[in-house]
Amino acid sequence: MEVKKLDRELYGKLLSEIKIRIRQAQIKATLSANAEMIAMY
Repeated sequence: MEVKKLDRELYGKLLSEIKIRIRQAQIKATLSANAEMIAMY
């Protein structure tokens, strides 16, 4: 029973970390795209 709770907590932390990394990658891609658009003008 205790192992399942631990697994759920670990899974929750892992999922949160993945979401943060995805969001950071999205922001980085947006900033790069904006920089390229500015460079074109």
